[in-house]
Amino acid sequence: MSASVENVFYNINIERAILSSIIYAPWDFEELTSGLSADVFYLPFHRDIYTTMLKLQQKNLPIDEDFIRQKYSGGKFDDDSFFEILSATPLSNTAPYIEEIIRLAENRRVDQLCTEMRKILQSSGDAEEAKAFLAANIDKAYQSSDGEMLSFSEVKARLKLQPPREKIATGIAFVDQHLDGGFDMGSFIMVGGRPNSGKTSLVVQWMKYISKREKVAFWSLEFLLEDIIDKQGGVNGSYENHNWLLNDKTNSIEKVCADIGRLARQGIRFFVIDSQMKLKSKTARNREEEETYKFAMLSEAAHMHKVVVVLIYQTTSGGKAFYSSAAEYYANHMIEVEKCEEIMHEYAKEAMPISERGQQRYDYRRLRYIKCKGNMEIVWLYRFKLTNQTFEARLNEAKVQAAVKQWEKEKKAAEKEGRIYVSARLDEQGLQEEVDGFVRPSEEVEYEDIEFSHIKL
Repeated sequence: MSASVENVFYNINIERAILSSIIYAPWDFEELTSGLSADVFYLPFHRDIYTTMLKLQQKNLPIDEDFIRQKYSGGKFDDDSFFEILSATPLSNTAPYIEEIIRLAENRRVDQLCTEMRKILQSSGDAEEAKAFLAANIDKAYQSSDGEMLSFSEVKARLKLQPPREKIATGIAFVDQHLDGGFDMGSFIMVGGRPNSGKTSLVVQWMKYISKREKVAFWSLEFLLEDIIDKQGGVNGSYENHNWLLNDKTNSIEKVCADIGRLARQGIRFFVIDSQMKLKSKTARNREEEETYKFAMLSEAAHMHKVVVVLIYQTTSGGKAFYSSAAEYYANHMIEVEKCEEIMHEYAKEAMPISERGQQRYDYRRLRYIKCKGNMEIVWLYRFKLTNQTFEARLNEAKVQAAVKQWEKEKKAAEKEGRIYVSARLDEQGLQEEVDGFVRPSEEVEYEDIEFSHIKL
């Protein structure tokens, strides 16, 4: 075969550039190498280098020049060829180049198949034998596809043989009950709301519950680590947690996704990024494209590594949350946290327990489940403990609304008669009937004795 024809079947420069891209951006290994196998490289040394990279990645070792040299298990190490790889310009997008070397590898296999068929015809002259050889080997010439087609019944039969889908519980009883035990592994969850509505508090509550049994990872891009520690009692406080991993530096979506892959291989299953606006990508041309890219990347990371990824986002006063319309497409679940109306805050201040200093202890929050099973909207009303920012108990909203109306009625009557209105100790008499269930049923909720002597009746 002439040199000009052979050149159609490989491109050494592309192979070097792909390997160089991996060495200079190892945190993007899984994204850079999607669909890439060692056998598509034409040069044996390139195949051995890529195989070495795969072994390093599987063992969570650095993919750099020193470790590649140490762990190389091919033939003699070719320093000149390795220098040419290191000297190649890394690619900004490897996907089309990987597709190209896969196509060239297929061309080589087809060419080899044709050569074998010619040998059969020249040796035996039997066309039927040549056709049988072609039929038996033609599929081997092409890259195998991950998109194997199965019938509905075949899929159903396979699923019956698999164990039930693994879930991770949040620790909030009514959320877990609705989710049949918790979030499915491989889910991308989005939690949003207005500033100071309690969205981060809700997710931190999930993390603190999960971290009692396993490690969780939290990228705090909105708050400094000092702020996180302060919210949990400060450096001199009693709260300790060795399973809660924190990072307030990494704001690159590419690096965050690479870290999710690395940490998932270490057994971590729950990841939180706070927040969407602070997460950046250098490749996007505008804000809409950047947001869509972030949602797609995080959804793919959750699915690929079979973990739960939570992204916190912020809504505006007009309800707008995104420039991209792709959020609901990529998210498995979307929950928004809302402060309740001012009248409920006033009622909570009157009706619920207060401290000795007269400070309000509780408030109301709504969890608006805007994407869930059946794509219907569900709203839950929760009692929110202000001292530790915890969603403590779900309330019967109808009973709360009735209590608010009764409170308004009594207040108006008192004002009409010229009296100063104070509610009739609803904390003891009415609250227990409103509460459907607590977050931690095993822990008793203690109400402080309230001194009413300072209140004018």
